[in-house]
Amino acid sequence: MKGEHGEMMTKANACSFARVSDVARLIIAPHVRSLHPDAWVALGNSPRLLPRTGLNRRAQAFRLRPRIGCSRTAERLFRLSGSGNPTCVQCPADETIDHILLQCPGYDDHRRRLFGAYSRLGLPQLCLDELLFPSTQHSKLQQACYALVDFFGDADLFTRL
Repeated sequence: MKGEHGEMMTKANACSFARVSDVARLIIAPHVRSLHPDAWVALGNSPRLLPRTGLNRRAQAFRLRPRIGCSRTAERLFRLSGSGNPTCVQCPADETIDHILLQCPGYDDHRRRLFGAYSRLGLPQLCLDELLFPSTQHSKLQQACYALVDFFGDADLFTRL
């Protein structure tokens, strides 16, 4: 079998190539991992698994999208397609998951109920990570998942996002 420059491919050449590619993979993989948006994964740890919540498949998929940054918010759709309007339907700010869950005055009542549920469970609710990745025992985690899905459902965002 002939190689790229006409020389014969031997087992030694193939093994050498395999070793070079393995070394390249070992050098490149940590760099690519360090660029991951989740700090936990960027440090070389496995991604946090979604807990078993008892939610149906559609609700579980919906809950996963904000966690991995793939929600269909107006800002993201505008950024990806260049069409439409990136602003929130409730206020003039850009519509992001962070904006919806923490800042938008149009969702204040829904947010109060969500924060109340998190408070009753003893969970912090100061930042987006605390809302999307609550750290607690399984029974409370399940209730937090339901509270978050209820927030989006009550705010009529479940079908749109």
